[in-house]
This record gives sequence, structure tokens and C-alpha cells, in this order.
Amino acid sequence: MEYKNLTDNELVEKSLEEDEEAFKEIIRRYQKKVFSIAYKHSYNTETSYDLSQEIFAKVYLNLRKFNPEFRFSTWIIRLGTNHCIDHLRKKRLQTISYETTFRNEDDEFSNLPIPDESYNPETLWEENELQEKLQKAVEELPDIYREIIILRHYEEHSYKEISELLDLPLGTVMTYLHRARNMLKEYFFEDSKEEEDLNEEK
Repeated sequence: MEYKNLTDNELVEKSLEEDEEAFKEIIRRYQKKVFSIAYKHSYNTETSYDLSQEIFAKVYLNLRKFNPEFRFSTWIIRLGTNHCIDHLRKKRLQTISYETTFRNEDDEFSNLPIPDESYNPETLWEENELQEKLQKAVEELPDIYREIIILRHYEEHSYKEISELLDLPLGTVMTYLHRARNMLKEYFFEDSKEEEDLNEEK
């Protein structure tokens, strides 16, 4: 049997029947994509290999939860992305660029503070603090908004690609992205206001 000629859904069915070769084909088919997702979240080759193995283990254990009415590629990307985010939450890695996330075609967030690029200790501390805040803010977004922010600003997918990956209309993707950006902007505005209030109390 030529497993490479089978569809994703056929491979899933055979994997559920404990066909090891079928799942090996799933790994061969998606190993580059999964590694890419892991690397873009960790920026570390060894960690990315570990995360990739964990993701495929999770894929295998959750195959029965896959709904064949949807694309398998969307499902595995979503599962992999969420696993990496969980890893970052535990390790508190600073992996998402503050400036890139808040930059869009309309310069909608040009009024937000961007860390200075000089590398003195104080500036680095401030930049790391901003990235920590951004990571926390992204983690707290509703799942669909978090996925769209990551796909657009972190993995640099086009609107059309995001639409296809998540099986959402193009207009819905743009609407959700706009809402997600507003939620992040509101998070930083409220955080800054709380700091100002604390400083005034002192």
C-alpha cells in the first residue's frame, strides 16, 4: 500500500486502527510544519525537536477527537500552536515581538511605546518587561483571537492563508484580528493606568 497516496483523513482512520505505517506517514507529511511551529515559538533547535515529539505524541493520543468534517492540517496546526503556547506559559519565554504584534498596515498602534533599540541594562530590562507583558496578554486572549494574532503577526501568514487554515471567511478573520488588537491595546492601556495610580498613591 502506498501510504503517501492516502488522504489525511484516510491516514487518521488507519492510525486509529493501530496501523503504525499510517501514523509514520502523518509524521513525514507534517514534520516540517510542526518543527517550524515549534521553532518559531522557542527559537531553539533542541527545544523545537523536543516540542515536535511532544506535539506528535499529543496528536496520536487525540486522534479520536479529530472531526473529519474539518481539515486535518488545521487541526494539527491548532493543536501544535496551543501546545507551544502552554510550553511558553510554563517557561515564561519571551518569544513574541512587541513591536511586530502592534504594527499593522494602518499604523493603528503607532502611539504605543516601542522599546529603544540601544542595549544598555536599563533599556534591556524595560524591553524584556514589555515582552513579558505582551506574552501574558496574548495568553489571556480567547483561543480564536490568540490563534489569529499568532498566525498573522508571529508566523506572518496572509489573511487568505489564515482564512484557509482556520476555515473562516476572510471578513471574519479581519474582524477577529481587529478585535484581538483592540483587546491587547486595552490590556496595555489598563496596565499603564494601574501603574500611574500606584505611583500617585506613593
